Amino acid sequence: MVSTELPTCVTETQVEPVPGSNMIANVTKMKTSLGRSQTGAIQHAQESAQEHSPAGPSVPHSDPRFQEDLPPAPARRRTTPPVAGVSTPERGSGASQFSPRPSSPLPAPFRFLQTPSRPSAAIALRPLSTLVAEGQLTPEAVSCLKTALPQSGSAISRLVKRDGRNNPKSAADYLRRFVHGSPNPLEKERFAAFMVLVDADVQAVAARASISIQDAAELMRQGVVNGTLGVNLSNKDKGQMLFALYGVREKHAAQDAVSQAFSLHPAFHSLPVAESWRIGLETGVWGDEKHKGLRFENEPGYMGGMLRGLTAMIQADHGGRKLDAQLLKELHDHATAGVFNQSTLTDGLTLLTPGGLSEISDLTSRCATDQRPADLPPGPIRLLEPDYRDTMPVNFELNPGSYLSRNGLHEMLGSQNNDEFRLFIPVPGRGEPPRSATAAAEWSRQEVITLVARDGTRRELMARAQKIIDRNARLIRAAPSEDFKLSAIARCCQDLERAHLFGDGNARTIGMLVVNKLLIENDLRPAMMEDPNRFDGFSTDELVAEIKQGQATFAHYSAQ
Repeated sequence: MVSTELPTCVTETQVEPVPGSNMIANVTKMKTSLGRSQTGAIQHAQESAQEHSPAGPSVPHSDPRFQEDLPPAPARRRTTPPVAGVSTPERGSGASQFSPRPSSPLPAPFRFLQTPSRPSAAIALRPLSTLVAEGQLTPEAVSCLKTALPQSGSAISRLVKRDGRNNPKSAADYLRRFVHGSPNPLEKERFAAFMVLVDADVQAVAARASISIQDAAELMRQGVVNGTLGVNLSNKDKGQMLFALYGVREKHAAQDAVSQAFSLHPAFHSLPVAESWRIGLETGVWGDEKHKGLRFENEPGYMGGMLRGLTAMIQADHGGRKLDAQLLKELHDHATAGVFNQSTLTDGLTLLTPGGLSEISDLTSRCATDQRPADLPPGPIRLLEPDYRDTMPVNFELNPGSYLSRNGLHEMLGSQNNDEFRLFIPVPGRGEPPRSATAAAEWSRQEVITLVARDGTRRELMARAQKIIDRNARLIRAAPSEDFKLSAIARCCQDLERAHLFGDGNARTIGMLVVNKLLIENDLRPAMMEDPNRFDGFSTDELVAEIKQGQATFAHYSAQ
């Protein structure tokens, strides 16, 4: 693999806490104070609508236009050389690769292009180094930030107002709290709306400073660190902004490499790179789509990881590489590299220590491919781990209707004899062992089913993955029709998902990247999946229907 040219990531100094302001004593002047405090504030009708509106219109998979007959998938092409950055070993069963490789630093599957994401204005971009000198923002950089983002921008203004309702200090804060109450947690649709504001602020800085989107996100991040932006933010909210800007930066940096991969693989020629996020984000949470793929940045770095995984998958297929246990590991490691788990934005920011903000500043200054989980000190700020798991058995719940269907339960109860997983019913009562799920009648009681995946060393789990891939590859090759081929592809993904081969990131790797690798490997159209977690407990036929729907969704966005 070739080395990767990473964008400039400057380590910053610690930000001193901002002392709180004094409370306004005369509460009788609240309305007057509120009017004055809002005079200079940024007013965004869109911001208000995002804060209080539901998720948005129905997701595209319900659009009848997607149900039309699809044109044939383009033929695969092997005449052009593979994209630099991913090794392309000869096709084979992978039986010789059961010895897991050491968990070495993960190279990115691409080189950053020389013309990264551009602001809307068609003007030449300049490097970030022209605005940062010896780790400090130049006066021009400070001016650009303040001009592009009055009041520090809409995202920071949103956090300040939320904090004022949580911890009122002024008459305006008390009145907002009286009218609106304490703010709801910043999650799901509210979090997506917040990321829309962050992305819009980054776009404004990019246009004002004539730099790329990822450089604009980094410039804003440094502005938060040194106090140019968000001087009134609490340390917790500064941490929130640093992780949000990290997610935007990594998404746009990875998106540039996707463009090159799309141009070389015929299955992706017609899909605009601006729509690439749809392959890495389940259609069931697209909502109003204004987040542009940043919906899951409550795991900071999520979309950047998915786009790197997508790039690696396309490159591997373009080079003629078949899915095997080693490629499965690589796809997982690319998709999860530099991705922080959800506890980072919950426990990590809630339990922030006095030196915690300095740690977050340092972590977010690094590019995703430079993050090392082993380097993190003990605490709630964690990165997703690479490689196959090397632990005791793992278990996870299958909720009826969400990740488990009636027909899926029937199938799973009949397939336990492959000894790759077991199904149990938790029994109420302290110390009571779970009982085995032995009959599909369990569905009638709508009880939560617990799936227990076998333990094993990394070597054993890699061998288990290869066994699953090999037995389903034979079924795919022997399939007499496209429907039979889709059934074999769905079963392969079901078996891999239920084996829970990785500590985290199984569904995103298997239900989005692996399923699409198997589709294009077999000359079938890629798919935008509604919910990759359904490979846990839905039936094969149900998943085939979802794959077909995902292919129709892919065709819709490719035709635009």
